[in-house]
Amino acid sequence: MPATEAARLTARDRQRLETRQRLYETALQEFRNRGFDAVQVEDIVRAAGVARGTFYLHFQNKEDLLRAFRGSVEEQIRERLEGLPHPRSPRDLVRHVTEALLSTRGSGSSTRELVALAFRTPPEHDWNENPYFAPITRWVAHFQERGELRDDLSADEITGLFATTFFGTLLGPAAPRRGRRRAIDCLGDVFLDGIRSR
Repeated sequence: MPATEAARLTARDRQRLETRQRLYETALQEFRNRGFDAVQVEDIVRAAGVARGTFYLHFQNKEDLLRAFRGSVEEQIRERLEGLPHPRSPRDLVRHVTEALLSTRGSGSSTRELVALAFRTPPEHDWNENPYFAPITRWVAHFQERGELRDDLSADEITGLFATTFFGTLLGPAAPRRGRRRAIDCLGDVFLDGIRSR
C-alpha cells in the first residue's frame, strides 16, 4: 500500500486491515498444519484470538480465504512474469517462465498442497484470458511474428496451454517429488516441439 494511502487511513481502518491480515495468515498456517478440510472457522478464530463474528466481517467462509490466497499467488506470478529477462528465443522464454512459476510455487509440500488446493477449481476467467499471463502472451506473439512459433493457434491459446500444462505438472496429483527439475525440462522440450512453426 502506498505511503500516502496508508497515511489517510484512520486508526479504525488500520485496525480492520490488521485484523483481516491476522485472520488470513492464521488460516493459512492452520491449513498448512492440519489440512484445509480439517480446519473449521472456529479453529481459525480461536488461533487468531478474535470473535467468530469478526471473521464474518472479513470473509464469507474458509473458501473465501482460499480465494484470497489464490489472488496472492496470481499476483506473485504477475510480478515475476513482468520482470522476465528479455528472451532471445522460444526456448529462453520457456526456461524463464518455468523458473518464475517454480519460484512462485513456494517451498515445502504443505505449501505446494495449499497452492494446488487454491487452483483446483476453475478461475472466473479462462486461462487464455488471464491478465497475469499477459507478459507470456506478448512474447509468444513476438516469436510468432518472427516465424519461430506456429501461427495456427493464437498467442492467447498457446499461453493458456502452457499455463495449464505446467501448473498441472507442478501442482497436480502426479506432480513429481523427485527429479522435478528434469521433469520440467523434459516437459519444456515436448511443449516447444509442439508449438514450433513447421
